[in-house]
Amino acid sequence: FTFLLCLISGLATLSTFILPSSRQWLLLFAIAGFASLGQYLLTKAYSLDHAPTVAAASYASVVLSVIYGYLFWNEMPSLSSILGALLIVSGGIYLMLTTFRAEYPSSS
Repeated sequence: FTFLLCLISGLATLSTFILPSSRQWLLLFAIAGFASLGQYLLTKAYSLDHAPTVAAASYASVVLSVIYGYLFWNEMPSLSSILGALLIVSGGIYLMLTTFRAEYPSSS
C-alpha cells in the first residue's frame, strides 16, 4: 500500500523533482533507519507485553511531540492541541488502568 502511494505521489512530482544533495540523501537514509528501528522496537514491545499497556505507553509520544516542538522550534501549542493531547493521554491512562484492574481484580 505504501509503495503504491509512493509511486503515485512520485508521478505527481516528476515535473518539479530536484535531486537531493549528498547531505540530504544521508539525512533521508538516517530518517529511514531510525523509523525502521522505531517500528522494530514497537513491534518487539507488543510481543513482550499486553497490547493495551504498550498502546497506553506509546501515547507519551503526543506529549513529547509538544515538548520537543517547544524546545527545538519554539512552537507554542494551540489550546486545541493542548486539549487534544490531554484527551489522548487521559484515554491512554484510562485504558491502562482498566486493563490492569481486569487482570488483577481486588480481593475484597
